Amino acid sequence: MSSASTDTSVSNLLHILRHSQDATLLYTSEELHVGFINDAMLRILNKSEIVEGQRLEDFAPEFGPYFAILKTLWKTGDKLILKESPADIDFDGNLVTNYFDIEYYPVKDDSGRTTAIICTARNVNERVFAEQALTKKEEKELELIKALENTNNALVDMQNRLRKINSELQNKLDQLSRNEQFLNRVIMEAPAGLALMRGPSYIYTIHNATYQAILPGRNLTGRGFFDAVAELKGTPLEEVLHDVYHKGIPHSFSESLVALADYEGGPTVDRYFTFNYLPWVDDNGKVDGILNMAVEVTEAVKAKQVISNLNDALQTANKQLETATTAARIGTWQIEPLSKELKYNEVLAKIFGYEGPEPMTYEQAIGQVLPDYKDKLVKQINIAIDNGGYYNELYQQKRFNDGKVIWLRSTGQVSKDALSGELSFSGVVQDVTLQQEEEQRKNSFIGMVSHELKTPLTSLNSIVQVAAMKLKKSEDPWLAGAMDKATSQTKKMARLIDGFLNISRLESGQLQIVKQPFIIGDLLRESIEEAKLTDLTYNIQLNISDKVVVQADKDKIGSVITNFLGNAIKYSPKGTAIIVNCILQQDEVLVTIEDNGIGIRSEDIEKLFDRYYRVQDTAAKTVSGFGIGLYLSAEIIKHHGGKIGVESVPGLGSKFYFAIPVA
Repeated sequence: MSSASTDTSVSNLLHILRHSQDATLLYTSEELHVGFINDAMLRILNKSEIVEGQRLEDFAPEFGPYFAILKTLWKTGDKLILKESPADIDFDGNLVTNYFDIEYYPVKDDSGRTTAIICTARNVNERVFAEQALTKKEEKELELIKALENTNNALVDMQNRLRKINSELQNKLDQLSRNEQFLNRVIMEAPAGLALMRGPSYIYTIHNATYQAILPGRNLTGRGFFDAVAELKGTPLEEVLHDVYHKGIPHSFSESLVALADYEGGPTVDRYFTFNYLPWVDDNGKVDGILNMAVEVTEAVKAKQVISNLNDALQTANKQLETATTAARIGTWQIEPLSKELKYNEVLAKIFGYEGPEPMTYEQAIGQVLPDYKDKLVKQINIAIDNGGYYNELYQQKRFNDGKVIWLRSTGQVSKDALSGELSFSGVVQDVTLQQEEEQRKNSFIGMVSHELKTPLTSLNSIVQVAAMKLKKSEDPWLAGAMDKATSQTKKMARLIDGFLNISRLESGQLQIVKQPFIIGDLLRESIEEAKLTDLTYNIQLNISDKVVVQADKDKIGSVITNFLGNAIKYSPKGTAIIVNCILQQDEVLVTIEDNGIGIRSEDIEKLFDRYYRVQDTAAKTVSGFGIGLYLSAEIIKHHGGKIGVESVPGLGSKFYFAIPVA
C-alpha cells in the first residue's frame, strides 16, 4: 500500500476522532505535550483555542494535581482509570468543580517504551448530582428514592459499558499502524459497533461483531444498507446518508429513537442509539464511503425516562405534602445556617400572629420566645446547625399581634443540597397551646385531689392498723383476717395516691429524688413480703448473686419494684411462679421480674411506658388500673440514669427489667 494511501487512512482516523463526541486527548511526551485533542475534549476543558503542541501545565494549570500522576504513568507504562473524579475547570477565572470518568492508556513501541498516552474523558456531573440528590429524602420519599437508586444503578451500569466501549475503541485506534490490514483488524476488534459502507449504495464492505450484534441474523457483507435494513428505507436517515456521502457532511446523533426490528423481517420496536456517520475519503480526497459507528443505549434512555417520571411523582408528592401541612395548620420554616435568613409559610405567620409589612426575621422570631425557654431553644438550634443534626423542642412565646402566650412544638433538621452542596436548616412548628393547657388543668386537678385524699387516708390507715393490732387476739378469726386485708387495701390506695402525686410533681418539675446507699437485695425481700400479703397463692422466687449496694432513692425504687410485682400478680394465673433476679453487671445492677401470665402484644410494648396507657386486650379488661405505674416507673429510672424495659410473648408471660448504677 502506498505512503499516500497510508497517510490518507491516518488522516481519516484523525478526522473521525476530531469529530467524535467522545472527548479524546493524546500526550506525546513525558512533559505532557498535547499531540492531538478533539473538540469534545476542548469543550470539557472550556478551551476555545487549539492547544496542540502545548504542555498541559501551560494551558491548563488548574489540573496541577494530575501532572505528577501522568508523568508517573509515562515512566511505568501503566494504565489508569478514574471514576467520578472531581476536577476544577476554569470558567472565566472561576474554578468550577466537575466530575469525570477518565481513562489513561499508554501507547508503547516494540521495545515497550511509552511513546504516547491516550486520555479519554466523560463528564458525569448529571449522574453524580443525581446520586447525591437521591440520598436526602424523608419517609414518604424513601420508596421513590429507592426505586430511583435502582434505576440509576442500571443507568450507571449502562454508562460504564459505554465508557468501556469507547475507551477500548480509542485504545484500538491509538495502536493504528500505517497499513490497511492493521486498520481493518482494529475495526474488526473494536468493542463499539463499526461498519464501513462503500459506494453510493452504501455497500457493507467490513463490519465488526459488535455491529453485527445490533442487527442479529442479517447478512450484511456485500449488501446495501437499505437492503439489509429495509425498515429504515424512507426515513430521514436516507437524507442523512446522502449528505454524508455526496456532500462530505458528518452527522452525529445522541440517544436517537429508531424503529428497528430485532431480526430481519420482524416487527419493529423502539430502540435508541448513539450514531456517528463520517465520510470515508479515498486516496484522491474524494468521499468513497461512510464509516458508521453505532452504540445501542436503549436501556440507558429508558432508565432516564424512569428517573424523569419519578421526579415528576416526587414533585407531586411535595405539592401534596404542602397541601397537607396547610390543612393540618402546620407552620413550615427554613433557616440559612450562616446568615440566619428565615423563610416560612403563611400558616407559621398566622401561628406567630405576625402581620408586619416586611418578612419576619430569625431574630424577631427568637425575640418572642419567653426567657425561661430562649437560651435552651437557641442552644439546640445551634447544636443542630453545627453538628448537622435534629432537634425537637417544646417552648412558650408571645404572639406578635396580641401578645398572647402560646405553647409551640418545633422540630427541625439540617440537610445538604445534593446539587449545590449548601446546608439548609428546615422544620415545622405546631401550636399545641390547647393540649398543654388541658394537660396542665388535668395535672393540677389530679394533684389537688390526690393531696386532699392523702390526709383522710393517712388517718384511716392509722385507725385500721390500731384496730388490726387489737383484733389480733380476737376469738373471731374472720375479724383479724378482715383487718389484715383492710390494711393491705389502704396501703394499696396510698400507693395509688402517691403515684398521682408523683406524676403531678413530675409534670411540674418538683419530683424530688433523694439518693442514699442501701442494699437492693433487702429492698427486694421487703417488697416481695409485702406483695405476698395481697395473694399468698403465688410462688415468688428471689435469686440474688451478691449483696449489691446502690446509691438511689429507696422509696422511689421500691415503688418501681412494687409496681412490677403487682403487675406480675394481676396478669398471671393463680398459683404460678414469679421469678425475681438481681444480677450485678459491671457498674450497674439489673433487676428482672418474670411471670407466666397473658403476655403483651408487640404493638402495645412500644406504648407501655406512656402516661395513662392501658393495654386494650380482652384478657386485661378485667384488671383495674389507671396506666400510671409503668409511666412513673420509667421516669424514676430515667432520673436515676438507668434503663427500663420489657420482653414479652403473648400467652407465654413477660419479663420486666430495670438497671441502675451501683454505689
